[in-house]
Amino acid sequence: MGEELLKPLASLVGISALAATCRLFVSPEKRSLKDFLRATVLAVFVGGLTGGIVQGYNLSPETQGAIVGVCAFVADDILLGMISVAAWLRENPARLLNIILNRNPSNPQ
Repeated sequence: MGEELLKPLASLVGISALAATCRLFVSPEKRSLKDFLRATVLAVFVGGLTGGIVQGYNLSPETQGAIVGVCAFVADDILLGMISVAAWLRENPARLLNIILNRNPSNPQ
């Protein structure tokens, strides 16, 4: 039972590591070893989670690999976006409450 799930998951994690490596070659601003390790660990983590999720669906192995590869490829951007949103909220947490409470549904801004 465990071997049936572990083999495909291992290949999807390998796809994630390959996606992280490709991402670093495409992105010229991130060239340090620390950035490479962070992106690889993050992509493998996201790829493992995504791979575990997509195995439950009736998808072909090629489609599963494509979904995992795309998720691993954009994982670094998602993390950096979350960090910037957290920094924005850290400056003034009440700003988010003001945006939510003062929003007029009939007049979105």
